[in-house]
Amino acid sequence: MENIELQIKDDKLIITIDLTKKGEESKSGKSIVVASTRGNKRIKEYEKKNIMLGLNCYIPKPKQERQVRIRTYMLGVALDTMERVATKIRRYLISLRKPYEADNKV
Repeated sequence: MENIELQIKDDKLIITIDLTKKGEESKSGKSIVVASTRGNKRIKEYEKKNIMLGLNCYIPKPKQERQVRIRTYMLGVALDTMERVATKIRRYLISLRKPYEADNKV
């Protein structure tokens, strides 16, 4: 767990998050993660019950800032796809040329 403290006191779960800590960017780039359990985590057994906790505390980035990252990613994917398609076309054209060259050899 990142930046999360848990306590059980008088039958209550107390969650403490330090809001002054600077978080890191989320994997998607859409927000800054202040605190997270990074998925569901088991907390102390309480009255023989298996208690799970999943928590995310984050600051959303402005929409304009998010779009720049997403567009850059999409451009990278598009360029990669175009390169793969161009390679396939080149290979196809070369395969067409080989039988023609074999027939015209003297």
